[in-house]
Amino acid sequence: MSPLDDAEKIAQLERQLAELSKLVMASKPKEPKKRTPKEFGEKPVKTTVLAPNTYVKVMSLVHNPLNLSTRQHGKGKTFRFEEFGVIKPMFYSELLEVIENHPNFFNAGYFYILDGRVIEENNWHEIYSKILTKEQMEMIFENSSNAIALFTGANEKQQKLISDYFIDRMVNNLPVDRNLVAELSKISGIDINKRVEAISSPNQK
Repeated sequence: MSPLDDAEKIAQLERQLAELSKLVMASKPKEPKKRTPKEFGEKPVKTTVLAPNTYVKVMSLVHNPLNLSTRQHGKGKTFRFEEFGVIKPMFYSELLEVIENHPNFFNAGYFYILDGRVIEENNWHEIYSKILTKEQMEMIFENSSNAIALFTGANEKQQKLISDYFIDRMVNNLPVDRNLVAELSKISGIDINKRVEAISSPNQK
């Protein structure tokens, strides 16, 4: 037999093997496609990012001492912040207990969580969109170019905190921008000048 005949037979055998392989694959039952929870109409299971013993930094945004406790009536563990801008570390589990015990303080922005993972994990984006950071509050105190816009975007409780800051300065005869004070009073509905007068002259009607 010539080499030409051998090559032709080999090619024929290869074609037959290819056809046989196709038949085998066609007869093999297909595995069902795995469906995602979304396709079933289910919500995907949320994975926990932070362990309970993860340390989280928390900052006070009030100018007077602030006590945060993990239990009601000061029971449990207490975190004391002496003044504006003080930072305290706490376990993530402790922070959740503090928020559960002081929900109004949390929503008002009396303290600020310095860890974006916590906000992401608990979907607190909407709450934090109305809470100013320490730096933003200081920009209002210093009457920066965007001070009015920042103050307008703050929640009612933080507007009061900022107004109290200016009231305290004026009561103690410290310099303030009177035009800024007038604008803040108009936006918040808090008459800062009248509050100062009432504190400075408590016996006057």
